Amino acid sequence: MALSHETDYRLPAIEGVETASPRKRWPADIRCPLPDHVLRSWRLLVDHNFINLKIMQATLRRIGCGSDTVSTPEEAILTYQNDPMKYNVVIMDPMRHHSVTGVDAFRQIREFESANGVPPCFLIASDGARSILMNLNGLRQKVLDSGVDCVLPWYQHMLPLYDALAGLEERPAWDRSRVVTRDSIAENTMGLGTAKSGQGIEESDRAVS
Repeated sequence: MALSHETDYRLPAIEGVETASPRKRWPADIRCPLPDHVLRSWRLLVDHNFINLKIMQATLRRIGCGSDTVSTPEEAILTYQNDPMKYNVVIMDPMRHHSVTGVDAFRQIREFESANGVPPCFLIASDGARSILMNLNGLRQKVLDSGVDCVLPWYQHMLPLYDALAGLEERPAWDRSRVVTRDSIAENTMGLGTAKSGQGIEESDRAVS
């Protein structure tokens, strides 16, 4: 179906959240290439609805973008933490009916990045159920506070999504030495123990002499 030349694809203004600018002259057969660094990277799609995932995956494929899919916020957190530099964009529904909500997952991703020096990815809240637009149970402010960069409107998401991806800057390299892991903690602890032990031996030798 051809896109209307006069359609405004913007989400109604939400203070503090980026929304896509309107494109009122975009013939449906035009395909503008995205930046190379965007095409090389990967997207992580999160939605409990299998059909929604397939639609979004097909949308990304049309503009040359690959993606992985998971169905719960818990899976999203683990998948991102296992290989954070693989995904430059995470698109997730707020998903209020889970033990860990989409909003919680957004926040935990930001906390993980901050704690481990990971260059931040671009977080998109997908408003498929219009929950953010209608501000159900104060969801709008919760989304704003969770570190989301952009809200994807529930209707005609192709052009707003393209606009968001086209404006992404390339993420800098990740300094993995800043990552705090159980192994690194154990190594540091052993090193301190060895130093203290050696120091004790020297002191006892001096006392004997």
